[in-house]
Parts: sequence; structure tokens; C-alpha cells
Amino acid sequence: MSSFEPIVLIYGSPTDILQATFNFPVPSLFAFDPKSLENIVNVSPQLNESYLRRYFLVLLQSIDELVFHRFESNHRIIKIYKKQNSIEQNFEELNQMTNSFKQLTLDITNDIIQFLTREGEKQLKLERISLVKIYYQQVRILKEWMMTFFKAEPCHILLVSLNSTQENLDKTQRQLQTICENLGYDSPIIRQFHDYLPSDERHSSLLPYSKLLFNNENPEKICEMIKNLCPLRLYLYGNELKIPSEWSNLMIEKEKDLMDDEENWICFIENELINNETKWNFSFLFGKKWQISRVIPLDLDQLSNDPRFVSALRRSFLTYSQRQIQVTADIFDWYEDCIKNGYIKLQPKLKNEQIQMKSKRRYYRAESIIKRCVFPNMCSFDYSIVDNEKSSSITFIWLDELINDSTEQFKEIIAPFQWNFVNSISSCVSLIEKQLRQKSNIFLIVSGKFGEELFLTTFFLMQQVFSIYIYCAQIEPNLTWSKGHLQIKGVYDNLNQLGRRIEKDSQQFLDSLFDENNRRVYQNDNQLFDQFEDNEIVPSIALTVHNKEQASLFMGNQRTIDTLLSMPHSFESRREMMEEFRRIYRNNRKILDEIDLFDNSYDDLSRNSTVHEASIQWYTKDCFVSKTINKILRSNDVERMFKFRHILIDIYEHLNLSYKQSDSWSSESSNEIFYRGQLITNEDFNYLKQLRGSTVSMNTFLSTTKSMQVALMYAGKYLDNKELVSIVFIIEKDRWTYTRPFANISHYSLFPDEEETLFSMGCIFKIGNIRHLTGEDNIWTIQLKMRSCHHYVIGEID
Repeated sequence: MSSFEPIVLIYGSPTDILQATFNFPVPSLFAFDPKSLENIVNVSPQLNESYLRRYFLVLLQSIDELVFHRFESNHRIIKIYKKQNSIEQNFEELNQMTNSFKQLTLDITNDIIQFLTREGEKQLKLERISLVKIYYQQVRILKEWMMTFFKAEPCHILLVSLNSTQENLDKTQRQLQTICENLGYDSPIIRQFHDYLPSDERHSSLLPYSKLLFNNENPEKICEMIKNLCPLRLYLYGNELKIPSEWSNLMIEKEKDLMDDEENWICFIENELINNETKWNFSFLFGKKWQISRVIPLDLDQLSNDPRFVSALRRSFLTYSQRQIQVTADIFDWYEDCIKNGYIKLQPKLKNEQIQMKSKRRYYRAESIIKRCVFPNMCSFDYSIVDNEKSSSITFIWLDELINDSTEQFKEIIAPFQWNFVNSISSCVSLIEKQLRQKSNIFLIVSGKFGEELFLTTFFLMQQVFSIYIYCAQIEPNLTWSKGHLQIKGVYDNLNQLGRRIEKDSQQFLDSLFDENNRRVYQNDNQLFDQFEDNEIVPSIALTVHNKEQASLFMGNQRTIDTLLSMPHSFESRREMMEEFRRIYRNNRKILDEIDLFDNSYDDLSRNSTVHEASIQWYTKDCFVSKTINKILRSNDVERMFKFRHILIDIYEHLNLSYKQSDSWSSESSNEIFYRGQLITNEDFNYLKQLRGSTVSMNTFLSTTKSMQVALMYAGKYLDNKELVSIVFIIEKDRWTYTRPFANISHYSLFPDEEETLFSMGCIFKIGNIRHLTGEDNIWTIQLKMRSCHHYVIGEID
């Protein structure tokens, strides 16, 4: 059982590294050239190693962009830091590094703490108590190191906004800097009050352990600490009708002496034209709780002429170190008191009996799961029995230990059907199996506890259930495990909301069973494949949209592709593919003959060609291969995609190899333009117009051409059909974007003059302008710009 070891990896010239004042609490490694840097990162661990290295990469020098993108996608690199003053626009989503090496140390230490904490939480869920202890012990040591390494940061002047805008606040800070320099102080430290507040975007280094302090200490005491750090405080007037910050209110409410105490000097200032009504009624509007009665502000331009300000400024420079030591010591004492009194827990405390109980519970739970599982060996259950056409009947099942009857409202929702209540996993699975054999469509309500166990023990069976709804008391825990299961339509703690959703889904399902001629259109995929050439003259656009509502679906689609591509490419995967081809076309003698030829020649072609070339040769033929593959990808049926993984991997790998050997892979290449012409329905076209500006992923392989004339031919330029729309996708790929692969396959095609370029499944595009083609009123063009796949694969939202 290995654990992660965080390591800071620093890249730069020997001079840069010598000039940097680094001080890290974890091991550090140095690389002076790109080759050694990549060698360090890509070293695979030995089988007998108990630690897996995870790197926090500091770039003191720029690196090649392709190398940078490879580092971004490398699972061994947790975060990358780069100097802020040398960041190019092409490096997006970068953890920027300030010029302060002390700030960098704090940032990296905090990131390492978060990384170890997350890993500890993961192991706690898996009940690996020994690993949990290791990670949390490391976190405790790092936190204690931070407390001794970092000190509270005072300032010479603290600027507190009352009812001023941020723009005026920034302007005032710049002018104060000039005023101090004119008075002979070359490096005054002037801070805004919110600089002391912890930030989620940047780790604050102004107070040791600031987030812990702000989360646990009395706000009034925190204000006193900040006042002790900043003896010269200026409160800025503005024209806003309220003081938006409660912290500003807390600061001013406890102030007492105005411009009287040299060691604790405060005043009000203005740096914009203040409305007279606001200025003269300021105390009435805002100062009812204040202890200060004189609130008339000084003009900022006159501040340098005030001898009391000049004296207080001089005093703030003289007492800087003293204030830093005093406040840092106060925070250390506060921290120790919190630990001693148990207010702060550095790591989870598990009693011996709890540890023993967890181990026993894990054993008995595993044993219980095995006993409850109706299908101990999942492969022994033949799921092909549910692949045939289902009837129009619906079965409603409710699995819960406590609920054994429904309200009248729920009975009316599903009438004339009835609820089947069960209170155990075994009885539920038996009922589902029975209904599937009767070709029924199942709607299942299940409690959170039973739902998780059902997917754990009978995953493939759950994939055959039409719709699943989680009804529970706590939504958050069940949202976590249920993500990614397409059968789960929602997690609910409100019975009325659950009822409305089931009523809507069941009605939509019943409506979809019959068309206007009362003819069944709800057909299974076998029939669709058999009738492929007749029914899909105009295939629908198969894409997944990246937005807040479908973020998990989009990410799931990308991860499904990557998971398939990482699976073993073996004799077993080839056998499954051939069996599935024959099963789908079992009633079509002509295609079965083609499949036999495909089966007999596929390996021979592979042996006599470049690796994976046979897949492209068959894909370009006018036969069942490309139609079947894209049909499956269009349906987004993960189980069928898995069965065809052998050829999907072959096609993808061929495109990837060709892509890397082509000019498209080189950063020296110019932007490239491709075209794809096709006919689509009015419904699909209106949908695409709604997606303008959106990021989408194409679920299928995409055939394109370098020739606009060829694209126009496929767009049906001369077709007169009001039900269809002729479109040309104009695809742009710039040289800096790292994308899924594409390659020219025209030398395999029956029509090499078409200059066909094939884009792999899962390519990501941003939809741009949609307009008529110049000079062609019946042709529409849709701009697609290729996007990098890395941000989406690792889970970042664009």
C-alpha cells in the first residue's frame, strides 16, 4: 500500500536557482535543462517502492509550449508555478507565481497541505486508517513549520474603505505612495484592509495561519491584532450609500482617538468630490454606533502638510519590527491555546475500539454484500435477454426499509400502473430481473443507502433500469457517489419535487412510444442497425455541450473515451468486437458475409501494414464498419462502445501516430482550415444556432476535407428540400492548441481527390459565427474552432 511523497521540482539556470531564496519543508529537486526535467518527471516507480512521487513544479525559466502541455496532463505533476512577469498569453489557467519567493514558499506549502489532506480524506473513506494517520501527521508537521517560518506582516499605513469604490481606493493607495516618497520614505508599505483577509484565490501570507484564525477567533479580536500591526490608519470617504464591508464597520466602531495618539493615529480622508449631503450627514448615515464624533475628512492632497501625519508616519517606521514580533507571538499563543483546549483538531482522532469496529464493519459489510448479491458472478447473467424490443409496459418499484405505501398523489401520478414496494436488496434485484425478462421498462425509487449498494453489487443490472431516482434525507453524500450514472435522474429530499419529476419523465416516455399513426418508434438498437441505410439518410448531430447543467455529462463523455483508449488491446477484445458485429447483423446475410471477410483479413492487413492501418482501410470502405461505429458513438452507449474498443483504439492510435508525424503536430505549422458539408434537419439547425459561443464535444469520428467545393457537394448544394438545411462546418485549428488527433486519410479512400481528413471521436470545438455562405443563400456556414482537450480531461471548467 503506497503513499504519495510531495516533492518541489525547480527548473531554471544555475544562476536563477542560486539567486532564488528557497526554503521548503519537503524534499526539493533541481533541473537545469528540459531533457533532465522530463526525465525526472517521467521516471516510473519501482515495484518495491513504497512512495509515489508527486511534483510541485516551479518554472524559473520558460519552456517549450508542447512540453508545458505535456506537463499539464502528467498525473505526477500536481501544480505548476511560473513567474508572473514572464507569463505568455498562451499559458492559460496557470498557477501564477509572484516575485516574492517567500510568498511562493507559502503558496506551495499550502498547496501541499491541501493535497495531503485530500488524500487523507480519500483513504479515510476507504477505511485505510494507517495511511490516514501518515497523511494527517504530515499535514500537522507542515502546519507547525508554517507557524514558525511565517511572521505577521505589518504595514506603515493601512487604508480602510468606508463607502468608497474599489477604483477610488486603488487610486488613493497610489497617491499615498507618492506622498510618502516625497516625504523621504522610499519604500513605504501601504496596504488595503482586505489584503489581510484570507483569499481562496491566493494564500494570504500577512498573518500566520490566517484562514484558521479568521474561522475560529472573535472578529473584534482579529481587528485589534490588525490595528496593532498598522498604527497609522486612514478611513476613506466616498459617495456610496452604504458601507459594504462588515469588517470596515468593525474596524471603525472601536476607534476612539482621532489624530491625537502618535502611536495609534487615525483620520478620515477624501480623494474624490463628495456629495455635500453625504459629507455633512455622514455621522447620521453611518456613525450611530461609532465612538468617534468628529468625522470631517481631510483632503488627501493636504495630508503631507499635516505635522501629526508626518510624525505618525515616522513613528510607524521606527516600530515596524517591534509590532511584527508582538503580533506574531500573540498568534502563536492563541494557536497553542486552541490546540491545548481542543478547539482545533490537527488530525482525526480515532479510538482503538473505533478502529477495530471499522475493520469489523468493513469485513461484515463485504460478506453481507456477497450474500445479498443475486448475481455473485456478473458474467454468468446473460444480459442479451433484455436487448430485445421492450413492451409498452412500465413497472414502478420503490426500494426502502421504512416506506411500504405511497400517498394518493403518488398513486395518481403513475395511474393506471401501481407501485411495487420492496424493503431489501435481494427482493428488489429479483423483481428487477423478473420484469426485465418480461421486457418491462423500470422506474425505480431507492433510498441513498440502498442505491449505493445496488450500484456496487449489481452495476450491470442497474444499467438496464430505465430511470432511477434517489430519495433521501441528505442530498450531498448521495450526489457524490451517484455522479456519472446516467440512469440516475436526480437526488431528492422533497417528495413533491420527486413526484413532479417522475410524472414528467413517465409521461414523456409514454408519449415517445407511439408516433402520430399510432406506430411504435421506440425500437432497440438492433432494429436501427438493420434499417440503418433506410432510416438515417440524414443522421442527427451527435455532440455534447459543455455548460453548468451538463458539466458532469461532458466530463463523463471525455473520460469514457480516455478509459476505452487505455484498456488492453487483446485477442479477447477482438473476439468481443466480432461477436457483437455478428449479433447486430444476424438477420442480414449480405453484411454477415462482409463481416467474415473483415474477420479473416483484419489481422493480415495489420501484419502487412503500419500499426493500426487496417482499421483505417476498413473504415474508409463503403461498408458496415464506419456506419456501425459512428452509430454506436452517436448513441453514447458505453456498454456497446466497450465491446468495440478494439477497433476504436486502432483507429484512434493510427490517427494519433499520423498526427504526430504530420506538420499539424509541429508548433512551426500555421493555422489550418478544414471543411465538412452535410445536410441536417431544421430542428438540428435551430439547436446549433442556440449553441453559438458554446463549447461542444463531437461524439463521433468526423470526416472533413481541405476543399470547399467537395464540402459543398456533401452539403447538397443543389438540393431543394424545405425540411433539410445545407451546412458547411468551417473548422479552424491554430498551431498552439493541443487537441485530440486528426490525420489525412485520403490515400486510403476510394476518392483520394477529396483530401479527406478524419478527426477522432471526442474532439472539442467552440461554435462561432453562423451565417449564409457568401453568394449562396441556401448554404449556411458554421465556424468551429478547435479547443485544447487537456482542461476538460483534468476537470477544469473553461
